[in-house]
Amino acid sequence: LDDEHVILFKALQDLSEKPDDVDLLNYNRDIFRDHFDYEEKQYMACGEPCHADAHKKKHDVFFKTLTWVTNPVSKEYTDFAKNWLAQHIKNTDFLYKYQLPTSHKVP
Repeated sequence: LDDEHVILFKALQDLSEKPDDVDLLNYNRDIFRDHFDYEEKQYMACGEPCHADAHKKKHDVFFKTLTWVTNPVSKEYTDFAKNWLAQHIKNTDFLYKYQLPTSHKVP
């Protein structure tokens, strides 16, 4: 999952540098949805110890904001998204780091 997080940060950085790029905005939507879907499957397999339902709700709220973003993407949004992702990884994903399978294939 960590490899995927690097890709997500890069996508957000690229979008912040080219806020008018519709393709980059759509790429962000696609990779965040793919990542969330993959990660949620991992957490569901872990079960209740990973609080999968609560974790999914956090993803859903973030993704809903991303679906409403339009070009040009504001600096306020990209700053929010980068901060959300960093905090989510640190405060949510890392809580379950050792409860998930150790081998993760990037989709």
